[in-house]
Order: sequence, then C-alpha cells, then structure tokens
Amino acid sequence: RVKYVITDISMASQDGFSNFLIWLDLDAEQYYFSSTTPSKFDSSMAARLHLLNGASSRKGGEAIAPLEHFRLTYESGKKAVKIFEFVKGAKIIGQAPANSAVTLSADVQTNQGRAFVYENTARAQPDGLFQFIVPYTNVYKIKIGQKEVRLNISEEDVLGGKIIKID
Repeated sequence: RVKYVITDISMASQDGFSNFLIWLDLDAEQYYFSSTTPSKFDSSMAARLHLLNGASSRKGGEAIAPLEHFRLTYESGKKAVKIFEFVKGAKIIGQAPANSAVTLSADVQTNQGRAFVYENTARAQPDGLFQFIVPYTNVYKIKIGQKEVRLNISEEDVLGGKIIKID
C-alpha cells in the first residue's frame, strides 16, 4: 500500500505531464485546455496534488474536489518538490436540513510557513445526513446554515480513520 507520494513541478507542468501521456500512449488533446470547465489535466492526481496541494478549487463554476486521504507533509523552498502522506482520514458525520449545503474549512500551514485553506462542501442527503473525510490534524470550521461548529481533529483521529459525530 502507498504511504507517500512525491511530486515535482515537472509532473504538474504541461511539458512534464505531456511526457506521461506519450508514455501511456494517450491523446494529449483530450487533456488540455478548457477555460470553462476542469480539463482532464486539472482533474489529474499530478495537478490536484502538486498545484492544488490536495485542496479544492473551482474552474468555470465547477468544483474540483479536495483529496480526502492525502495531506501535504513537506514542500521544498521553491515548491519544486512536495511530499504527500496517504492517511485514512477522520470521518466527520452530522445532520443538517435535507439537501442543504454544508461547508468545512481549515487553515493549513506548510513546513515552509506557506498557508492555504483546505475546504470542502457536502450536500446533506434527503434524510439530512452529511459526511466529510479530512486528512489534516487541525481545527475545522463546519458551517451548517447560520450555525458554525469548530471541531478539533487529532493525529490519532486522522491516522485511525476515527468517526466523529457532530450534534
């Protein structure tokens, strides 16, 4: 099983990514570029890890979901190399009004002191149930309508895949 993934800037650049496509005998035209929706490149693991730090993003109004089981553990000084750890992730479950949007966010700081926001949005099911899986040890803000809940997620929670219920 994979424990760490190492990326470098060449993997997430057009030229470097194109080399992977050539090796795999895939048509590069299918992977680039769309200004209105996420392209296959935007949705690739190389781009999602190295360029987005495993966090979510939006392109043309469409969401690129965050990676729930990968957390950035190291980046070099010029962000040329990044190391991500594969974790079970803590599972957060709760209740919200049926079909409502629930947002989660946490401020993350890298080993280089660079900050980014890890965030995700879930839609509550018709019975009101929602869930998130989070890869970082952190304090998460969960917004359910006008209510905001702060939840402290420990290293033990993340590594053990602990289920945490919100009232």
